[in-house]
Amino acid sequence: MEAPAEPCPSQSQVLLVKFCNFFNYRLELRMRNDERKIYFYDIEVGTNKKAASPPPLITEIAEVLVKRCEESIESQTPKALHSINNDTAFLEIRDARVDYEKGFATLLLRNSDQTAPDAFFSNPLKGTSRPARKRKGEGRDYAAHLLIRLEPSSPNNYLALLERNTGLHASHVKRLLQAVLKQQYQEDPATFQCHDDSGAKDKHGNPKIVSFRPMLELRGHPSDSFISDLENGT
Repeated sequence: MEAPAEPCPSQSQVLLVKFCNFFNYRLELRMRNDERKIYFYDIEVGTNKKAASPPPLITEIAEVLVKRCEESIESQTPKALHSINNDTAFLEIRDARVDYEKGFATLLLRNSDQTAPDAFFSNPLKGTSRPARKRKGEGRDYAAHLLIRLEPSSPNNYLALLERNTGLHASHVKRLLQAVLKQQYQEDPATFQCHDDSGAKDKHGNPKIVSFRPMLELRGHPSDSFISDLENGT
């Protein structure tokens, strides 16, 4: 009698293993210094114009973000930065990389919040404490990695993992990515182009070219056990 076949891992399980292997984090119930809690998301890619279809691949979008990060370092000019809350906090893509062999893109995201309280450190055994005061222009720093699978899980949808951080949420991620892509569009509208989906022609009879910018939506990715419970009515 043949042994039952082992169940195939889901896409979220595969991506989780890649995430842990990439950052050398350990999968245990108890958190340690080399471990992180993560959230699963689905990133849906669209466009800001109905005539622009289909949307670009997430790989193309990631390559643009990588380029802007590299230009920021070379020119010492912020090209992956977005201010929020009346310029009291700054969202930034600090680093971006695409690993074609492993099949994912990695972004290091940061939120520098000038309104966040100063950090305090204490030693109860000695009865001492000390503050770490922010200086002018500084903000309390919150950082998290975003890992995106390059292969779509369904048309125009990509599985992603986001490190949990109390000061950097999915809403921040969306606002930052959209802002940086908008900056790219304003500086170079030809970055993303395609033929007009309506089949329209230009005055020379050639297919009309449409310039557009990608639009991203982040939605919580339901766990495999949650979907199973729904399907089984439990």
